[in-house]
Amino acid sequence: MVPKTGEKTVDKKKKLTAPASDFSVQLNEQQKRAVEHGAGPLLVVAGAGTGKTTVIVERLSWLIKEKGLRPDELLCLTFTDKAAGEMADRIDRRLPYGYIDLWVMTFHSFGERMLREHAIDIGLPGDFTILNERRQNLFIRQHLDEFNLKYYRPLGQPTKFIRDLVKHFSRCKDEAITPEEYLAFVKNERLNRDQADFVHKTDETNSTAQELERLTELAEAYQTYNRLLLERGYLDFGDLINQTLRLFKTRPAVLERYREQFRYLLVDEFQDTNWAQYALLKLLAAPNNNLTVVGDDDQSIYKFRGASISNILEFKRDFPQSADVVLTENYRSKQNILDQAHAFIQLNNPNRLEVQLQNAQAAFNQTVSKQLQAARRGSGVIETLVADTEADEARQVLEKALEIKNAEPKTSWNDLAILVRANDHAEPFLAAAERAGAPYQFVASRGLYRKVVVLDLVAWLKLLDDYHEAAAMYRVLNLPVFSFTSDELIDLNHEARRRSLSLYKLLELHSTLAFLSRQAHQDGERLLGLIRRQTEQSRRNTVQKVCFEFLETSGYLTYLSRDDDPKKLEQLSYLNAFMREITDFERSVREPTVAAFLHNHELSLESGEEGDLEPNLENGPESLKIMTVHAAKGLEFKHVFITNLVERRFPSTERSESIPVPDALVRETVPEGDIHLQEERRLFYVALTRAKDRVCLTRALDYGGARLKKPSAFLYELKLVTERSVAEERKRQSNILDVKIRSVAAPEPEAILKRVSAESKYDYSRLNAYDRCPWQYRYAYVIGVPSRGKPEFSYGQTMHQTLHDFFHLIRQRTDRPQTSLFSQTTPAVQATKPSATKPSVKLAELLEIYERAWISEWFPSEVKLAEWKKRGQDSLEKFYESHAGQFPVPLYLEQPFTIRLNEYTIGGKIDRIDPISSNPEAGVEILDYKTGSGRTEPTKEQKFQLLLYGLAARDPNVLNLKVERLTFIYLDSNERFTIQPAEPDFAAAKTWALNQINQIRSGEFGATPGVVCRTCDYFSICPFRKLK
Repeated sequence: MVPKTGEKTVDKKKKLTAPASDFSVQLNEQQKRAVEHGAGPLLVVAGAGTGKTTVIVERLSWLIKEKGLRPDELLCLTFTDKAAGEMADRIDRRLPYGYIDLWVMTFHSFGERMLREHAIDIGLPGDFTILNERRQNLFIRQHLDEFNLKYYRPLGQPTKFIRDLVKHFSRCKDEAITPEEYLAFVKNERLNRDQADFVHKTDETNSTAQELERLTELAEAYQTYNRLLLERGYLDFGDLINQTLRLFKTRPAVLERYREQFRYLLVDEFQDTNWAQYALLKLLAAPNNNLTVVGDDDQSIYKFRGASISNILEFKRDFPQSADVVLTENYRSKQNILDQAHAFIQLNNPNRLEVQLQNAQAAFNQTVSKQLQAARRGSGVIETLVADTEADEARQVLEKALEIKNAEPKTSWNDLAILVRANDHAEPFLAAAERAGAPYQFVASRGLYRKVVVLDLVAWLKLLDDYHEAAAMYRVLNLPVFSFTSDELIDLNHEARRRSLSLYKLLELHSTLAFLSRQAHQDGERLLGLIRRQTEQSRRNTVQKVCFEFLETSGYLTYLSRDDDPKKLEQLSYLNAFMREITDFERSVREPTVAAFLHNHELSLESGEEGDLEPNLENGPESLKIMTVHAAKGLEFKHVFITNLVERRFPSTERSESIPVPDALVRETVPEGDIHLQEERRLFYVALTRAKDRVCLTRALDYGGARLKKPSAFLYELKLVTERSVAEERKRQSNILDVKIRSVAAPEPEAILKRVSAESKYDYSRLNAYDRCPWQYRYAYVIGVPSRGKPEFSYGQTMHQTLHDFFHLIRQRTDRPQTSLFSQTTPAVQATKPSATKPSVKLAELLEIYERAWISEWFPSEVKLAEWKKRGQDSLEKFYESHAGQFPVPLYLEQPFTIRLNEYTIGGKIDRIDPISSNPEAGVEILDYKTGSGRTEPTKEQKFQLLLYGLAARDPNVLNLKVERLTFIYLDSNERFTIQPAEPDFAAAKTWALNQINQIRSGEFGATPGVVCRTCDYFSICPFRKLK
């Protein structure tokens, strides 16, 4: 029976009771109303700096601790993985007990999780691959001949519109427009072709017939694109939402299952949700509609065509009786900064929630005012800076930052930020910071392909593909692992031109070049040998193997990881990101050769791709942050510089959609007026409200070009400039003397300590890695040195996935659900079926599952791959036969968990949990698969893995099971090792885990060379390694 809205369904006997928590959060009256709202819809309008994340976290905590809901009965959706991670971490700290599953994730992650579980229900492959925008571009390019394109495939430049088509398709999916709807729209337009208003307003010179052909081409291309995706087992990000919508609409039982599970839904940044996402929310929240949405239209900077209030007004129409709370107490900025920001954003009236709700919602439960009130006393500083040139502006901003830093001893570099409108505008400030010696970090979401280490690695691959690639050879000669001086490189280039030779051919003659030093001769020979060896290897090895061989053999990896230089650590993070892209490439093609990768990379660059970055502001030494305003959203700084405030920079020049979605297909309400200017104002409002104590608005008169730049319209709107003051500026000729900027001390050496002490979440693998060798842990988890893959990894993942899918199929055929997510009672009580069943899955099916799950990566040769594959098949056949026709029906498979140990949390996944027997009181057995032989007893540390799993399983706030047995299954030898745990065993595991955590957090990373070195991923670069 589905409860009515507001009806309490939690049995007090089963209510989760939380022990007293050391954490206490003081809420203001507005926040308290939002947090303690009962059942039914709730709209929280949360202004900048008013603690919206606190409200969401506290509401989740309140629902769990006061209303007795389990964490897995709450669904909290965010827009970025970073926001989801931060929120989950805060909930970790807020809850004094462990939990089984915390559903805090992005919309896309939620859609993926639904589809992975239920793909078969709507005819999708369960092992679908998700294409990001880069791979969408490449996918269309690879299949361009299958699209019937004319208008969007010009003869001279056939790939010109691929990026635009991808964006168009993405917009269609944001609006949940199906190919069938698009085609029907075009058909209807053909019937009405004589209507005078049909011709698209931006292309009035086209005839109606031509416009119809263009739209028909788009609709058919959209249909072809979706068909090709599904035929090849691909989904894009839009599909993750739309296919989940289709799942819920066409499979009522699945929808009802999740409606029963998720009793309360919470959504962050609601103003930026698109139509499809909101449709999904409404479908899932019904009929109880326990839906909390949190947003602020004034901070909507990602919305389609500036529709910043569309969803919030739609929410009020859908739920007219919703409770409404406006958070206005600001904990960040001084009052005069807030007043200036509010006065400015009101220029967007009437297309603001503050006005629209007051006009349309007479029953709104309070005066609708978004005027923020500062909790901090005193006035902030609002100032302007005008320079002659772009370079002067950058220099003066750095001077001002240094002045502030020196005048305020308690101010760190982390307290200062320079905000730009676009990534390209950051270059002068980066150069000024470099010259000043100021520690800085450029925070960007794109630009991976321009990073030094990536350019170096691509240059090396190009050199292997073509020895005579001059630019690639020159870059390689400049690598820090070779000792060629600047003079030697100049002479090499000159001599190569004089002799009409490539640099490679000239280097082969290095013994005849008298201008090279002895060390250069040695490095030249070493480089030639490396090129020859790797060229041969590149013909038979994958790109990733070639890259790792180069990084290790050349010494480049050692160079990047041998000290704690912040710039080298930053390059390591970029190297990791690029290696992940290479892995992604290798999994998407049949022949992942160097030549294929370079071709793929060139296509990405041609299509305008820059490479995605995942900036990490928490790690690393303190530094001045230089970033776009978009990247600054959600952050705060004591002192903020908003730069380049001139015409055509901020606000920027409007760029309309190159291929707009026809208005008749757009479901969202688009505002009237100058949409672009309104969106730019919101962006500027976000920039202003990042500042706690000071905002400095800067500009220059000359940014190059034929004429001087006018001040930004925003400065006029803020009344900080007038026509008269601008005229005076242009009369004067300023000659500002260069001021020598004092060098800044190098970043503090405690950077690594800060990083490890900030962590609070761990897992067994990390703790065991530290126990084996703290120095290895440092390489892997602290500074993030990438490591080679191994056959063991691919084999192990294959076997685990095979057995998961095998037992999942058994459970499906015996109709036992994964009970943990959907029931108030413990699984042990529900286990009424026998613990084993006759073989509902045949051996042939098991081997077929194995074939699908097989991962062919990191095997040194085809021969070795075949040997490993045969080994796995033999192991599975023995495994199947050993059960003698009786297979257990697991209660759980790959079950995630999180438990609390003091102030830390430990997470993980349990391979399998089986009931001991059909008797509910008999308890359960926890099983973990090992690919190997069980000829020797597991070490004490290995047993701790099972004991930590046991702690999670028996935790009353996690699984609440009676744990009787803990078992390792050794697949290769088909042997078992079983523990019947006692209380001292669990206590020992807790003590061991806390000891490892405390040592990690104290920064103790001494090496323990010995037997462990034989299997260490970092053997080739470790200065403490033992060779024997």
